[in-house]
Amino acid sequence: MNPWKKYTLVYIGIYTVFRILFLPTEFTLDSYGYACEILKHDLFSPHHLFFKYVYGALFEMFSFTQLEALPFFSIVTLLLGTCTLLVATQILEILVRKPQQVFWGIVFISTTFSFLKYSQEFEAYILPIFVSCVGTFYYLKGYRMLSAILLGIACVFHQIHIFWLGGMFIADALKKPRNSIYLLLGLSVPVFSYIVYANIHSMALSHLLFHDVEQGLVKVYPNLNNLLFLVVNAVRSVLFIQSETISQLKEWNVEVWIFAMLLIALLISGLVILIKSGTRVMRINAHNKPILIVLVLQFLFAAYSVGNIEFMVMIPILLVFLMSAETNLKGYARIVMGLSLWNVTQFVIPQNTKTTNFLAETHQFLQANKLNDSNLIITEQPDYLINYLEYHQLINSEKQSTANIVGDNSNLDSLLTLHSYNSVYIIKPKKQVLNRFSITHNAQLKFTLTDRYTMDTVEHFALEVIKIRQIITNSSD
Repeated sequence: MNPWKKYTLVYIGIYTVFRILFLPTEFTLDSYGYACEILKHDLFSPHHLFFKYVYGALFEMFSFTQLEALPFFSIVTLLLGTCTLLVATQILEILVRKPQQVFWGIVFISTTFSFLKYSQEFEAYILPIFVSCVGTFYYLKGYRMLSAILLGIACVFHQIHIFWLGGMFIADALKKPRNSIYLLLGLSVPVFSYIVYANIHSMALSHLLFHDVEQGLVKVYPNLNNLLFLVVNAVRSVLFIQSETISQLKEWNVEVWIFAMLLIALLISGLVILIKSGTRVMRINAHNKPILIVLVLQFLFAAYSVGNIEFMVMIPILLVFLMSAETNLKGYARIVMGLSLWNVTQFVIPQNTKTTNFLAETHQFLQANKLNDSNLIITEQPDYLINYLEYHQLINSEKQSTANIVGDNSNLDSLLTLHSYNSVYIIKPKKQVLNRFSITHNAQLKFTLTDRYTMDTVEHFALEVIKIRQIITNSSD
């Protein structure tokens, strides 16, 4: 076995153990939501039809481990990420046939921000990417029928993989019309699955297919933000950066600046070496042209979806598949080392000990103050907090806070007038986190109250809590 192939396998093993040791302390809104649904045996999820069924079955199968739900689901996703890296290794061995480049390609894929983030969350992205990579491997090996079936299966784990399926076979169909049979075979898998599922559950097929859209769960606002988030998240799919990082740089945080300078030095030196070498970084040929089509389709859909980074998780993987075997490995390695060092030190390790949404702190505040339905909580992301509280209620069998939690504060004065609350709390982080949600949903809490109300501001760890403690009734009311 070539030494670099051994290095690749050893790296994947060490990487997997490291990731399991550094699980996040706080998960995404959808992670908490999906976990709650599985714990309640609610497996209905039209947008990713069989995703929760797979995780639910595994949770039951390995219940003897006594692992808490979300850490268990996170580890399963990490292991699927590991399987994805192993399949990507096989694909790169076909496409570039240079073990050293395969090694650096796997290091790059495994340490891009999007892969690091979504290979640890309980979200519906890594499972279908793994299946699509297996389908791509068999496509490159010439097993078109098996490839089509696998790519079709990926679509029932997440509908977005219809673009991966279509991209892999559309070139074949255009070249030889009879090859369209493979595309039709692949499409028949999700179509048949949705028809059968709709019949079993006595649902209209159209309702099943477009359920999330009809329920307002999928919201797309085509405007200039599309371009903004497309550019920003295209960079963030590879490089970790958030508003707190920028704040730390402005505050001259020494540790962050050291790693930032190392990142810049390695990126610049790597780019200089690549440019001076005059070698191609990308080379498109008949072998990898379908992968280019997949990349374009996925990128266009991400652009339509307001530059959603969740729909860009596969972009860095596809880019690596398109890399030329002529790429200067010295320059390539420096770029990969720079990105890896930054993403691991600024994202993976900190998120094991720090939180950014302060859900645990908010939970603690609600418990300490024993808030109930006579209280109103106003927060930036109410659904996030509600999912978090419900999850802890389910796993700890604790009594859930019955406080009313809302986020729409556009008419706060009217809301307080119509309802009689013993107390009203506005809870927000001391440091505002700037992200896609806060911009697209205008989530930053901005409010004005008439002089009928007085407020006290208190601090609770990393939270700023504003308590509206007195209502003055005017004689004219």
